[in-house]
Amino acid sequence: MTLKPLIVLEEAIAFGDEFGNIAPDGTMPGETLAATATTTPTDGVPRKVSTVNPKTTTAVQKLNDNLANVKGDVFNPEDQKNLTANEATNPKVVEEFTFKTAGLIDPKSVDLEDIDKVARDTMGFDPKAAGKKKEEAFWMGLMKAGLAIAAGGSENAMTNIAKGLSYGLDSYSKDIATLNEQERADRKEFRQLKTQMIRDERSYNLTIAGIKNTHAQSKVAAENQFKKNKIDIGFKRADAIRQDQRIANEQAYREATLEADTLYKIRSIEQGDEKIQISKEALESKSFKTFKDAKIVDEKGEPTALGLEIYETPQGVAEAMINNDLRTTIKPTVKDKDTDAIKEQYGLTDAQARIIAGSQSALLKDYGTLEVAIKALGFNKPAAPQKVVVDPSQLKSK
Repeated sequence: MTLKPLIVLEEAIAFGDEFGNIAPDGTMPGETLAATATTTPTDGVPRKVSTVNPKTTTAVQKLNDNLANVKGDVFNPEDQKNLTANEATNPKVVEEFTFKTAGLIDPKSVDLEDIDKVARDTMGFDPKAAGKKKEEAFWMGLMKAGLAIAAGGSENAMTNIAKGLSYGLDSYSKDIATLNEQERADRKEFRQLKTQMIRDERSYNLTIAGIKNTHAQSKVAAENQFKKNKIDIGFKRADAIRQDQRIANEQAYREATLEADTLYKIRSIEQGDEKIQISKEALESKSFKTFKDAKIVDEKGEPTALGLEIYETPQGVAEAMINNDLRTTIKPTVKDKDTDAIKEQYGLTDAQARIIAGSQSALLKDYGTLEVAIKALGFNKPAAPQKVVVDPSQLKSK
Protein backbone atom coordinates (compact mmCIF):
# COMPACT_ATOMS: atom_id res chain seq x y z
CA MET A 1 0.00 0.00 0.00
CA THR A 2 1.37 3.40 -0.95
CA LEU A 3 1.55 6.32 1.48
CA LYS A 4 -1.18 8.40 -0.18
CA PRO A 5 -4.05 5.90 0.18
CA LEU A 6 -2.92 5.29 3.76
CA ILE A 7 -3.39 8.96 4.66
CA VAL A 8 -6.74 9.25 2.89
CA LEU A 9 -8.06 6.11 4.52
CA GLU A 10 -6.86 7.15 7.97
CA GLU A 11 -8.52 10.56 7.68
CA ALA A 12 -11.79 8.92 6.71
CA ILE A 13 -11.97 6.79 9.85
CA ALA A 14 -14.16 8.25 12.61
CA PHE A 15 -12.71 7.93 16.07
CA GLY A 16 -15.56 8.01 18.49
CA ASP A 17 -14.40 8.37 22.11
CA GLU A 18 -14.42 11.71 23.94
CA PHE A 19 -10.74 12.20 23.27
CA GLY A 20 -11.02 11.70 19.50
CA ASN A 21 -8.00 9.42 19.51
CA ILE A 22 -9.14 5.79 19.32
CA ALA A 23 -11.87 3.87 17.60
CA PRO A 24 -14.95 2.73 19.56
CA ASP A 25 -13.61 -0.84 19.62
CA GLY A 26 -10.32 0.31 21.12
CA THR A 27 -8.19 -0.26 18.00
CA MET A 28 -5.59 2.17 16.73
CA PRO A 29 -5.61 3.61 13.17
CA GLY A 30 -2.81 1.31 12.05
CA GLU A 31 -4.63 -1.74 13.39
CA THR A 32 -7.82 -0.77 11.57
CA LEU A 33 -5.94 -0.37 8.32
CA ALA A 34 -4.09 -3.65 8.68
CA ALA A 35 -7.34 -5.49 9.39
CA THR A 36 -9.16 -4.08 6.36
CA ALA A 37 -6.43 -4.12 3.71
CA THR A 38 -6.93 -6.79 1.06
CA THR A 39 -5.26 -8.11 -2.07
CA THR A 40 -6.56 -10.20 -4.95
CA PRO A 41 -4.26 -13.17 -5.74
CA THR A 42 -4.25 -15.02 -9.06
CA ASP A 43 -7.06 -17.31 -7.89
CA GLY A 44 -9.37 -14.29 -7.64
CA VAL A 45 -10.12 -14.66 -3.92
CA PRO A 46 -9.44 -11.48 -1.87
CA ARG A 47 -7.32 -12.09 1.24
CA LYS A 48 -6.20 -9.86 4.07
CA VAL A 49 -2.52 -8.97 3.96
CA SER A 50 -0.16 -7.31 6.42
CA THR A 51 0.59 -3.64 5.79
CA VAL A 52 3.28 -3.37 8.47
CA ASN A 53 6.50 -1.86 7.15
CA PRO A 54 9.48 -4.25 7.56
CA LYS A 55 11.45 -1.41 9.20
CA THR A 56 8.69 -1.09 11.80
CA THR A 57 8.85 -4.82 12.48
CA THR A 58 12.62 -4.57 12.98
CA ALA A 59 12.27 -1.61 15.36
CA VAL A 60 9.60 -3.38 17.44
CA GLN A 61 11.83 -6.45 17.65
CA LYS A 62 14.73 -4.32 18.93
CA LEU A 63 12.46 -2.93 21.64
CA ASN A 64 11.26 -6.38 22.67
CA ASP A 65 14.83 -7.75 22.77
CA ASN A 66 15.86 -4.87 25.02
CA LEU A 67 12.83 -5.44 27.26
CA ALA A 68 13.77 -9.10 27.62
CA ASN A 69 17.23 -8.06 28.79
CA VAL A 70 15.95 -5.36 31.16
CA LYS A 71 13.43 -7.72 32.77
CA GLY A 72 15.95 -10.56 33.06
CA ASP A 73 18.19 -11.31 36.03
CA VAL A 74 21.27 -10.39 34.04
CA PHE A 75 21.50 -7.40 31.74
CA ASN A 76 24.55 -6.58 29.67
CA PRO A 77 24.42 -2.99 28.42
CA GLU A 78 26.44 -4.08 25.40
CA ASP A 79 23.46 -6.21 24.31
CA GLN A 80 21.17 -3.18 24.06
CA LYS A 81 20.04 -2.44 20.51
CA ASN A 82 19.60 1.31 20.36
CA LEU A 83 16.74 2.57 18.23
CA THR A 84 17.13 5.61 16.01
CA ALA A 85 14.93 8.64 16.67
CA ASN A 86 12.78 7.67 13.67
CA GLU A 87 12.36 4.13 15.00
CA ALA A 88 11.63 5.23 18.57
CA THR A 89 8.92 7.68 17.44
CA ASN A 90 7.28 5.27 15.00
CA PRO A 91 3.61 5.09 16.17
CA LYS A 92 3.64 1.31 16.31
CA VAL A 93 6.87 1.26 18.34
CA VAL A 94 5.55 3.89 20.78
CA GLU A 95 2.34 1.88 21.13
CA GLU A 96 4.34 -1.28 21.92
CA PHE A 97 6.55 0.68 24.33
CA THR A 98 3.51 2.12 26.13
CA PHE A 99 1.79 -1.21 26.63
CA LYS A 100 4.88 -3.19 27.63
CA THR A 101 6.86 -0.83 29.86
CA ALA A 102 4.07 0.33 32.20
CA GLY A 103 5.12 -2.36 34.69
CA LEU A 104 8.58 -0.79 35.00
CA ILE A 105 7.20 2.47 36.42
CA ASP A 106 5.44 3.29 39.68
CA PRO A 107 1.72 2.95 38.76
CA LYS A 108 0.93 6.23 40.51
CA SER A 109 3.66 8.20 38.73
CA VAL A 110 2.77 11.31 36.74
CA ASP A 111 6.39 12.28 36.11
CA LEU A 112 7.73 12.62 32.57
CA GLU A 113 11.25 11.96 33.85
CA ASP A 114 10.25 8.42 34.87
CA ILE A 115 9.21 7.63 31.31
CA ASP A 116 12.32 9.34 29.92
CA LYS A 117 14.43 6.90 31.94
CA VAL A 118 12.52 3.81 30.75
CA ALA A 119 12.80 5.04 27.14
CA ARG A 120 16.55 5.36 27.53
CA ASP A 121 16.80 1.92 29.16
CA THR A 122 14.67 0.07 26.62
CA MET A 123 15.33 1.96 23.37
CA GLY A 124 18.48 3.98 23.90
CA PHE A 125 16.27 6.96 23.04
CA ASP A 126 16.05 10.08 25.19
CA PRO A 127 12.83 12.01 24.43
CA LYS A 128 14.14 15.05 26.27
CA ALA A 129 17.17 15.31 23.97
CA ALA A 130 15.45 14.36 20.72
CA GLY A 131 14.45 17.84 19.55
CA LYS A 132 10.98 19.41 19.64
CA LYS A 133 9.46 17.55 16.67
CA LYS A 134 10.60 14.06 17.68
CA GLU A 135 9.90 14.65 21.35
CA GLU A 136 6.31 15.72 20.64
CA ALA A 137 5.84 12.78 18.25
CA PHE A 138 6.89 10.38 21.00
CA TRP A 139 4.61 11.88 23.66
CA MET A 140 1.61 12.23 21.36
CA GLY A 141 1.97 8.57 20.41
CA LEU A 142 2.21 7.64 24.08
CA MET A 143 -0.87 9.75 24.85
CA LYS A 144 -2.89 7.91 22.20
CA ALA A 145 -1.77 4.48 23.40
CA GLY A 146 -2.26 5.44 27.06
CA LEU A 147 -5.82 6.55 26.40
CA ALA A 148 -6.45 3.23 24.67
CA ILE A 149 -5.30 1.46 27.84
CA ALA A 150 -7.53 3.70 29.95
CA ALA A 151 -10.50 2.95 27.69
CA GLY A 152 -9.97 -0.73 28.51
CA GLY A 153 -10.36 0.01 32.21
CA SER A 154 -6.72 -0.21 33.28
CA GLU A 155 -4.88 2.45 35.27
CA ASN A 156 -1.11 2.92 35.45
CA ALA A 157 1.61 5.51 34.94
CA MET A 158 1.02 5.54 31.18
CA THR A 159 -2.70 6.25 31.54
CA ASN A 160 -1.93 8.95 34.11
CA ILE A 161 0.46 10.71 31.74
CA ALA A 162 -1.94 10.28 28.81
CA LYS A 163 -4.80 11.88 30.71
CA GLY A 164 -2.52 14.60 32.02
CA LEU A 165 -1.61 15.50 28.44
CA SER A 166 -5.21 15.37 27.26
CA TYR A 167 -8.68 16.35 28.47
CA GLY A 168 -12.23 15.02 28.35
CA LEU A 169 -14.46 16.70 25.79
CA ASP A 170 -17.66 15.99 27.74
CA SER A 171 -16.45 17.40 31.05
CA TYR A 172 -14.51 20.41 29.70
CA SER A 173 -17.11 21.63 27.21
CA LYS A 174 -19.73 22.40 29.88
CA ASP A 175 -20.05 24.96 32.65
CA ILE A 176 -18.96 23.57 36.03
CA ALA A 177 -22.44 24.09 37.48
CA THR A 178 -24.06 21.87 34.83
CA LEU A 179 -21.74 18.85 35.19
CA ASN A 180 -23.23 15.61 36.40
CA GLU A 181 -21.45 13.57 39.07
CA GLN A 182 -19.41 11.48 36.62
CA GLU A 183 -18.36 14.49 34.52
CA ARG A 184 -17.36 16.37 37.67
CA ALA A 185 -15.25 13.40 38.81
CA ASP A 186 -13.64 13.10 35.35
CA ARG A 187 -12.70 16.77 35.25
CA LYS A 188 -11.29 16.61 38.75
CA GLU A 189 -9.14 13.62 37.75
CA PHE A 190 -7.73 15.41 34.68
CA ARG A 191 -7.02 18.50 36.78
CA GLN A 192 -5.26 16.53 39.52
CA LEU A 193 -3.09 14.68 37.02
CA LYS A 194 -2.11 17.93 35.30
CA THR A 195 -1.34 19.44 38.70
CA GLN A 196 1.12 16.62 39.39
CA MET A 197 2.60 16.57 35.90
CA ILE A 198 3.18 20.26 35.12
CA ARG A 199 6.38 21.08 36.98
CA ASP A 200 8.42 23.14 34.53
CA GLU A 201 8.43 24.69 31.07
CA ARG A 202 9.00 21.37 29.33
CA SER A 203 6.07 19.55 30.94
CA TYR A 204 3.88 22.59 30.33
CA ASN A 205 4.82 22.75 26.63
CA LEU A 206 4.12 19.05 26.16
CA THR A 207 0.77 19.43 27.93
CA ILE A 208 -0.17 22.25 25.55
CA ALA A 209 0.92 20.07 22.61
CA GLY A 210 -1.32 17.28 23.92
CA ILE A 211 -4.25 19.66 24.36
CA LYS A 212 -3.83 20.93 20.80
CA ASN A 213 -3.57 17.36 19.51
CA THR A 214 -6.76 16.38 21.33
CA HIS A 215 -8.50 19.47 19.96
CA ALA A 216 -7.45 18.64 16.40
CA GLN A 217 -8.63 15.03 16.78
CA SER A 218 -11.97 16.24 18.13
CA LYS A 219 -12.46 18.47 15.09
CA VAL A 220 -11.66 15.60 12.72
CA ALA A 221 -14.10 13.35 14.60
CA ALA A 222 -16.83 16.00 14.32
CA GLU A 223 -16.31 16.34 10.57
CA ASN A 224 -16.37 12.58 10.10
CA GLN A 225 -19.58 12.39 12.13
CA PHE A 226 -21.05 15.17 9.98
CA LYS A 227 -20.35 13.21 6.78
CA LYS A 228 -22.13 10.19 8.22
CA ASN A 229 -25.05 12.22 9.62
CA LYS A 230 -25.51 14.02 6.31
CA ILE A 231 -26.37 10.69 4.72
CA ASP A 232 -28.44 9.37 7.63
CA ILE A 233 -30.46 12.43 8.71
CA GLY A 234 -29.94 15.07 6.01
CA PHE A 235 -27.74 18.12 5.65
CA LYS A 236 -29.73 20.58 7.78
CA ARG A 237 -29.85 18.46 10.94
CA ALA A 238 -26.31 17.20 10.39
CA ASP A 239 -25.00 20.76 10.07
CA ALA A 240 -26.82 21.85 13.25
CA ILE A 241 -25.18 19.00 15.16
CA ARG A 242 -21.81 19.91 13.69
CA GLN A 243 -22.17 23.54 14.79
CA ASP A 244 -23.01 22.44 18.35
CA GLN A 245 -19.96 20.15 18.35
CA ARG A 246 -17.73 22.98 17.13
CA ILE A 247 -18.89 25.22 19.98
CA ALA A 248 -18.35 22.42 22.50
CA ASN A 249 -14.90 21.62 21.07
CA GLU A 250 -13.75 25.24 21.30
CA GLN A 251 -15.08 25.63 24.83
CA ALA A 252 -13.32 22.44 25.98
CA TYR A 253 -10.07 23.48 24.29
CA ARG A 254 -10.07 26.92 25.95
CA GLU A 255 -10.92 25.54 29.39
CA ALA A 256 -8.16 22.91 29.18
CA THR A 257 -5.69 25.58 28.03
CA LEU A 258 -6.67 27.89 30.92
CA GLU A 259 -6.13 25.02 33.33
CA ALA A 260 -2.66 24.23 31.97
CA ASP A 261 -1.66 27.91 31.77
CA THR A 262 -2.78 28.60 35.33
CA LEU A 263 -1.06 25.51 36.74
CA TYR A 264 2.17 26.56 35.04
CA LYS A 265 1.73 30.07 36.44
CA ILE A 266 1.33 28.64 39.95
CA ARG A 267 4.50 26.56 39.53
CA SER A 268 6.36 29.63 38.26
CA ILE A 269 5.21 31.73 41.22
CA GLU A 270 6.41 29.00 43.58
CA GLN A 271 9.80 29.20 41.87
CA GLY A 272 9.94 32.98 42.14
CA ASP A 273 8.85 33.89 38.61
CA GLU A 274 5.61 35.87 38.43
CA LYS A 275 6.00 36.99 34.79
CA ILE A 276 4.24 34.04 33.13
CA GLN A 277 1.35 35.27 30.97
CA ILE A 278 -1.98 33.55 30.33
CA SER A 279 -2.39 32.63 26.63
CA LYS A 280 -4.96 34.15 24.29
CA GLU A 281 -6.94 30.90 24.08
CA ALA A 282 -7.21 30.73 27.87
CA LEU A 283 -8.31 34.37 28.08
CA GLU A 284 -11.27 33.46 25.85
CA SER A 285 -12.54 30.70 28.15
CA LYS A 286 -15.80 31.07 30.09
CA SER A 287 -14.10 30.40 33.41
CA PHE A 288 -11.61 33.21 32.88
CA LYS A 289 -14.31 35.65 31.80
CA THR A 290 -16.27 34.83 34.96
CA PHE A 291 -13.33 35.85 37.15
CA LYS A 292 -12.61 38.91 35.00
CA ASP A 293 -16.23 40.08 35.18
CA ALA A 294 -16.07 39.69 38.98
CA LYS A 295 -12.95 41.92 38.88
CA ILE A 296 -10.79 39.22 40.50
CA VAL A 297 -8.35 39.38 37.56
CA ASP A 298 -7.73 41.96 34.86
CA GLU A 299 -7.93 41.47 31.09
CA LYS A 300 -4.42 39.94 31.05
CA GLY A 301 -5.15 37.47 33.82
CA GLU A 302 -3.24 39.32 36.53
CA PRO A 303 -4.88 39.54 40.00
CA THR A 304 -6.59 42.82 40.82
CA ALA A 305 -6.49 44.59 44.18
CA LEU A 306 -9.87 43.02 44.98
CA GLY A 307 -8.58 39.59 43.95
CA LEU A 308 -5.57 39.92 46.24
CA GLU A 309 -7.76 41.21 49.08
CA ILE A 310 -10.04 38.18 48.79
CA TYR A 311 -7.48 35.46 47.98
CA GLU A 312 -4.42 37.12 49.60
CA THR A 313 -1.76 36.09 47.02
CA PRO A 314 -1.38 35.75 43.21
CA GLN A 315 -1.09 32.01 43.77
CA GLY A 316 -4.35 32.05 45.72
CA VAL A 317 -6.10 33.78 42.81
CA ALA A 318 -4.67 31.25 40.34
CA GLU A 319 -5.73 28.31 42.50
CA ALA A 320 -9.24 29.79 42.75
CA MET A 321 -9.53 29.83 38.95
CA ILE A 322 -8.30 26.23 38.75
CA ASN A 323 -10.89 25.10 41.31
CA ASN A 324 -13.63 27.46 40.10
CA ASP A 325 -13.77 28.91 43.63
CA LEU A 326 -15.25 32.33 42.87
CA ARG A 327 -15.79 34.58 45.86
CA THR A 328 -16.74 38.25 45.79
CA THR A 329 -16.35 38.96 49.51
CA ILE A 330 -13.53 38.34 51.94
CA LYS A 331 -13.87 34.96 53.57
CA PRO A 332 -13.78 35.10 57.39
CA THR A 333 -10.44 33.94 58.72
CA VAL A 334 -9.78 31.77 61.74
CA LYS A 335 -8.82 34.90 63.64
CA ASP A 336 -12.11 36.56 62.76
CA LYS A 337 -14.00 33.57 64.15
CA ASP A 338 -11.78 33.52 67.24
CA THR A 339 -12.44 37.21 67.83
CA ASP A 340 -16.19 36.70 67.86
CA ALA A 341 -15.91 33.69 70.19
CA ILE A 342 -13.57 35.48 72.63
CA LYS A 343 -15.75 38.58 72.65
CA GLU A 344 -18.83 36.55 73.55
CA GLN A 345 -17.13 34.24 76.08
CA TYR A 346 -15.28 36.91 78.07
CA GLY A 347 -17.56 39.91 77.56
CA LEU A 348 -14.93 42.03 75.82
CA THR A 349 -15.23 44.90 73.41
CA ASP A 350 -14.49 44.36 69.71
CA ALA A 351 -11.07 45.99 70.04
CA GLN A 352 -10.13 43.95 73.12
CA ALA A 353 -11.27 40.69 71.53
CA ARG A 354 -9.17 41.40 68.41
CA ILE A 355 -6.08 41.99 70.53
CA ILE A 356 -6.55 38.75 72.44
CA ALA A 357 -7.32 36.74 69.25
CA GLY A 358 -4.25 38.11 67.51
CA SER A 359 -1.90 37.31 70.41
CA GLN A 360 -3.29 34.00 71.69
CA SER A 361 -0.06 32.01 71.41
CA ALA A 362 2.04 34.58 73.24
CA LEU A 363 -0.59 35.18 75.93
CA LEU A 364 -1.03 31.47 76.59
CA LYS A 365 2.72 31.08 76.87
CA ASP A 366 3.01 33.99 79.33
CA TYR A 367 -0.14 33.52 81.39
CA GLY A 368 -1.20 29.90 80.94
CA THR A 369 -4.86 30.68 80.15
CA LEU A 370 -6.67 33.43 78.30
CA GLU A 371 -8.76 34.16 81.38
CA VAL A 372 -5.66 34.97 83.43
CA ALA A 373 -4.25 37.01 80.54
CA ILE A 374 -7.44 39.04 80.21
CA LYS A 375 -7.46 39.79 83.94
CA ALA A 376 -3.77 40.75 83.84
CA LEU A 377 -4.47 43.14 80.98
CA GLY A 378 -7.47 44.54 82.81
CA PHE A 379 -9.75 44.02 79.85
CA ASN A 380 -12.76 42.65 81.70
CA LYS A 381 -12.69 44.89 84.76
CA PRO A 382 -15.91 46.84 85.18
CA ALA A 383 -15.48 50.49 84.42
CA ALA A 384 -14.80 52.63 87.51
CA PRO A 385 -17.79 54.83 88.46
CA GLN A 386 -17.33 58.40 87.40
CA LYS A 387 -17.17 61.02 90.17
CA VAL A 388 -20.04 63.46 89.86
CA VAL A 389 -19.40 67.03 90.95
CA VAL A 390 -22.51 69.00 91.95
CA ASP A 391 -22.66 72.77 92.04
CA PRO A 392 -24.21 73.69 95.48
CA SER A 393 -25.82 76.79 93.99
CA GLN A 394 -27.97 74.57 91.79
CA LEU A 395 -29.41 72.66 94.74
CA LYS A 396 -32.84 73.77 95.83
CA SER A 397 -33.53 73.94 99.54
CA LYS A 398 -36.62 72.16 100.74
